[in-house]
Amino acid sequence: MKVYLEPPAQIGRGIKRVAAAIAQFKPPSVEIVPTKDRADLVIHHVAGLQNFGEVPMHGEMERDQAAGRKSAIVQYCLRTSENPDTKWWREHVWQHCGVVWSYYDIAAALQEDGYLGEHLWFYHAPLGVDPIFHGSLADRPKKPIYLICTSGYIPETEGVLECVEAAKRVGGRVLHLGPSSLNLGPHVSYVEGVSDQQLAALYKSCRHVAGLRRVEGFELPAAEGLCSGAIPICFDQPHYKRWFEEAAYYVPEASPEQVTEELYELFQNPMRWLGQADVSLAQRKFSWPRVVKGFWDRVLHPTMTLTQG
Repeated sequence: MKVYLEPPAQIGRGIKRVAAAIAQFKPPSVEIVPTKDRADLVIHHVAGLQNFGEVPMHGEMERDQAAGRKSAIVQYCLRTSENPDTKWWREHVWQHCGVVWSYYDIAAALQEDGYLGEHLWFYHAPLGVDPIFHGSLADRPKKPIYLICTSGYIPETEGVLECVEAAKRVGGRVLHLGPSSLNLGPHVSYVEGVSDQQLAALYKSCRHVAGLRRVEGFELPAAEGLCSGAIPICFDQPHYKRWFEEAAYYVPEASPEQVTEELYELFQNPMRWLGQADVSLAQRKFSWPRVVKGFWDRVLHPTMTLTQG
């Protein structure tokens, strides 16, 4: 099978990691090709309707079908997309795909929207973490330099401002993976454009790592930080709790003021440290070879129903 999986040029670094992992851990029977016209299958990276039209045969996937190319999807956004109606997605997109991979429970979302039929296309699994972030607690300093690691370019939607304020109140330092132009305060250090090896070392210097994107998201820094021994702090939402389970702290997805207070209380009264068993379990759960194998198994064997644990 010949597969085209290149994400759009303007897409974020995290999604490019996903595409690279899908290519790296493909089975021998799959060949990655550089252009769509040579492909039997196109893997679409979907954060909205950019791949699709409101009317069948007007979108990118529909044109691929007209040319005889099959489709698969990695779905990063759903309820925050331009059309949050799962029945629309089912009718116009999902039922035309061999597999739809998402860290959201799409089958449950369909049931919420009143659709009770069968769904044979869904692969419910997290994203993975590159092995370079699979650290040991023995490699971490006894006293982390940074209270929390935050990330992103839009601090209002990713819980950054709340983390920065709560850390300031307890006298903690913050490591932000993003531009210094955000001017978050003198207790914040900024990092951009570092190698994965450098980033892995930085995660080990953090007590916590934020996974606080509002509404939807799977924050790769939270998973990378966890596999390096930092404790994730996530919103109390199913798509975070499903994958981070007992290894993370959870705060309500409430007003910025309330989230700041929750973080302040957490920073003042930390309840636990991670054990090596927690980190090892995360490294297995977020293993790219394991996660990607499930995706390719579903692509090559369409009648399989797979959910990663």
